[in-house]
Amino acid sequence: MDPQAYQMKVLDSLLKEYAKTEYGERFGAGEFDSIEEYRDRFPVITYRAITPYLEDVQHGNYKAFLSEEPANWVLTRGSTGDPKVFPVTSRHLSEIFECGTRAVLNFAVRSGGPSMLEGRVLNLNFPSNIKVLDQADKKLVYGYSSGTYARLNPMFRGLALIPRQEEIDALRTGLSSRDWERRFELIYKRAKDENVISIIGVAPVQVSFGRYLKRRHGTYPKDLWELKVIFSTSVAKIQTKYSEILKSLYGEAPLVEMYTATEGAFAQQRDNFPYVVPNYDTYSSRLRLGEG
Repeated sequence: MDPQAYQMKVLDSLLKEYAKTEYGERFGAGEFDSIEEYRDRFPVITYRAITPYLEDVQHGNYKAFLSEEPANWVLTRGSTGDPKVFPVTSRHLSEIFECGTRAVLNFAVRSGGPSMLEGRVLNLNFPSNIKVLDQADKKLVYGYSSGTYARLNPMFRGLALIPRQEEIDALRTGLSSRDWERRFELIYKRAKDENVISIIGVAPVQVSFGRYLKRRHGTYPKDLWELKVIFSTSVAKIQTKYSEILKSLYGEAPLVEMYTATEGAFAQQRDNFPYVVPNYDTYSSRLRLGEG
């Protein structure tokens, strides 16, 4: 992969989409095609700064900030501040699903082929039906991004989530300790006799589930299932802080790190070394220290 060449292709694609929006027109997105001009014209922004544009999208004017109508709205966990609400487009969802599968496919190719993708995956995702949003003339139920993405893309080849996201959502739970215990209990009951080969999700939640099983049922996940791989996401220090804890709970399955967030599936580990490789062909980096 040639990161610089891919970055230019990604930037060109993004600018064409930005030019269709009122926000992009404000900064002349259709008037240039270089990374340097992009850096100079488009400011680093905060969620607060784009809130007025998102409100316009909510009221029916999607072109205020988007080049296509939103397919869904999602809620962030607030791991670096207050939870935020974002509209997501069909393009965004396709990028999430495509890039999110790269770590899975890469591991399968390195570890024995398609048979590594046959079995169940514990669904430790957040609920996708937390709030109701008034969008133009209709009401939309939305929730956390991980649960939303799991509901929209529940299977990949031989892999299938257990339980399904619809079962998680049916509990009507939030994020309290009691809510997590209700979800964990459902997951345990649905999965304890199944061929679970993997878990994919937020590292602290994976740890909490393993500890819950030991505390409530006197057993570790490694006593119930022989995992082939653990895919951990969404927090820093997965390889240094969480690796040994996860192995103590789930066994000696390989740990594969994925750098994902509500905004995208930005990078993933490609080999046994504890580093991630950015998806340069899909996401554009500002390539300047201190800018995201």
